[in-house]
Amino acid sequence: MIADPSAGQAARAAACALWIGVFRDGASLDAAAEQSPAFDRLRGPDRGFAYACAASAIRAHGAIAHALSQWLARPLPDTAWQAQACLHIGAAQLALLSIAPHAAVSATVNVAAQIAPKFKSLVNAVLRKIAANPSAILAAPIEAWAPAWLLARWRAHYGAAATEAMLRAALTGAQPPIDLSVRNVGDSAHWAERLGAQILDGGSLRLPANPGLIVDLPGYQDGAWWVQDAAAALPAKLLRFDQGAEVADLCAAPGGKTLQLLARGAKVTALDSSPDRLKLLRQNLARCGGEAEIIAGDLSAWAPERRFDAVLLDAPCTATGTLRRNPEVIWRRTPNDIARMAALQRQFLRQAGARLKPGGSLVYAVCSLEPEEGEAVALSVDSAMGLSPDPILREEVPGLAAAITPDGALRTTPALWADQGGLDGFYIRRWRRL
Repeated sequence: MIADPSAGQAARAAACALWIGVFRDGASLDAAAEQSPAFDRLRGPDRGFAYACAASAIRAHGAIAHALSQWLARPLPDTAWQAQACLHIGAAQLALLSIAPHAAVSATVNVAAQIAPKFKSLVNAVLRKIAANPSAILAAPIEAWAPAWLLARWRAHYGAAATEAMLRAALTGAQPPIDLSVRNVGDSAHWAERLGAQILDGGSLRLPANPGLIVDLPGYQDGAWWVQDAAAALPAKLLRFDQGAEVADLCAAPGGKTLQLLARGAKVTALDSSPDRLKLLRQNLARCGGEAEIIAGDLSAWAPERRFDAVLLDAPCTATGTLRRNPEVIWRRTPNDIARMAALQRQFLRQAGARLKPGGSLVYAVCSLEPEEGEAVALSVDSAMGLSPDPILREEVPGLAAAITPDGALRTTPALWADQGGLDGFYIRRWRRL
């Protein structure tokens, strides 16, 4: 946080720009941050404060919108994006970030005077109402926290209680903690002590709150570890192969899974279709001292002559399981997205299976909570594909035995490990090729 929040007008203006980038322009929060000149001009604590304001406002978007509907005599015009941004960013400071009411209201109203002068008085009046009762936002009914169509789907599949637990764990708390994967597993205790981190079941390190800039932490520049959610680290851990095996990491960028496979002694071929994400993969490999064969291409058109000892497919998906880190995702998706991504995953899964040697291991994973993208895609595997289920065992996933499904897959949700900061939602299934 900034030392004097009342002085952070530029940071609040940048936070408003990020919010507009997400809800008006349809960008992810990280993409909005990369594209925003106002955010780019910030340095140090101001930059972190702006991002925290925007992320908190996005995380509680539905609840804030619900509260604002109670406090506004009539809705703002659909085109009043700047005024809406000021209200949401101001509300997030008051209800979620515990910024002193005078500082939050005064500085945010000053931003409104700059970017939405017509609505300055309204922003002032509404934020003062929120300051008098900030708990009203977090008290919003669970129906306000997610789009109605998505909430109905989750209740039908997971049940009402589990759905509420997922949403509250993912959206009502602070920024989720940052997890790390250590290059040399034997060094985990050393880096946990050095970084003040917790070693989670399964071996990931969880950093303490507000660790500062990641690039400034010990071990980053030396490539001793990389950032990777504890759930995102599971698919590579569950892939079966021997030292020196030829392994294909499909949809590999930004490289965390590739680094895990290399650390286990695999010879990795990493495929991805995104040039920008492949750039990140190359940067991560260079920092961590890893070498892999990197292929830029579309999996649906990839037909190598050789087959692999093991194949990891972390397939493109709607990413609704990442809502604790990417809360905007639930407001940007539609039912059509789910059907489209599920069809692509079925195609990719067939391609992945065809690239596998007899006896080889295949792991399919998606960071989605939608059953059409996980369970239904796995059920599309038929005898013609020559794949036999290889159930995930309790001892392979310490602390997550309850997440193993009756048919031997793994289904994590944001409600798991909620008392430790939560976990991304993943569906993971494993097969052997006959």
